[in-house]
Amino acid sequence: MIDDIDCTDAGNEGVEILRTWFADVRGTGVPDAFVSFTCRHQASTYPQQVEVYDGSSPPEAPRRIGVLLSAEEKANGPGPRVADISFSGDSVTLSLAAYTADDAFCCPSLRLKRTFTWNGESFERQAGA
Repeated sequence: MIDDIDCTDAGNEGVEILRTWFADVRGTGVPDAFVSFTCRHQASTYPQQVEVYDGSSPPEAPRRIGVLLSAEEKANGPGPRVADISFSGDSVTLSLAAYTADDAFCCPSLRLKRTFTWNGESFERQAGA
């Protein structure tokens, strides 16, 4: 189902789902799935991605309704890592660990928060978040 991440550079060992959270931020009465995943790799850290799937879509054909963190975001290392996700009303906040230019791949030292709000059609990243 997850088909928009290229794991070729990671040795093409496939996608590894790291964690899934469920919350009804769209107010539909059905929780959606917030899925954190990465490419499986033996030797190093690979960027993470967070996608949101419509909880009312059929399990055999889940419908992606948003990408909150893209594996393409690479700055000073392999990109931000998801520490946690929290929900409040129609908003979702990602708590991220990111890298400074001096950090080793094992140890991101920068802490970030990104908040997204459902606007009725998509997840909109809040300014300054």
